[in-house]
Amino acid sequence: MLTKLKNKIVRSFLISGFYSQFFISAFAIGIAFSFLFGEKNVFSKILGLNFSFVGDQNRISLIWLYLIFQLWRAIPFNSVLFFFAFSTINAKYEKNFKIDKISLKDKIFNLYFKEISTQFMVIAYTNFVFATMLYPNVITANLNLDLNHGHTLASYILNVRDDLGLQAAASFVSFLYLLAIFSTFLIFRPKIWKIIYKK
Repeated sequence: MLTKLKNKIVRSFLISGFYSQFFISAFAIGIAFSFLFGEKNVFSKILGLNFSFVGDQNRISLIWLYLIFQLWRAIPFNSVLFFFAFSTINAKYEKNFKIDKISLKDKIFNLYFKEISTQFMVIAYTNFVFATMLYPNVITANLNLDLNHGHTLASYILNVRDDLGLQAAASFVSFLYLLAIFSTFLIFRPKIWKIIYKK
């Protein structure tokens, strides 16, 4: 949709709107989430729904709150990357599109998908970093994460800071986990398989 906009001012405004949250502190966004989904549960009250992420009644698992927060942070960033990828294609093949009258289907499968695949590592890696660096108390305020089974890698390591042995073990296991996930990103890259196939 953004690539179809002819008005550069409107297009720039929308892109800036998507990307603006990265100029806002995560703690500021966390305060907003605490207000909407925390003890006051404003979001549920506005919609007239009876659920809570941190309350005692009709409580929903915190994993869903983390998911909402991650989507809130990740979707704008991913959208901007996709927009730049599509814009690069449109600028590069503009004359070919007009001369050959390439259909939208051909653009998507033969050009857009190929360009997106080159951006996949950046998108996957940055989203993964967002997820692993999440500190729950930013959005859950003073909620007891032990009782609510709400720890993430970051919060668990900080939670056991008084036990150096346990902290070291947790950090090492976390490092191995992150390394394993990052390795899968490399293994499943099309370029890697092409190199292996040629050999």
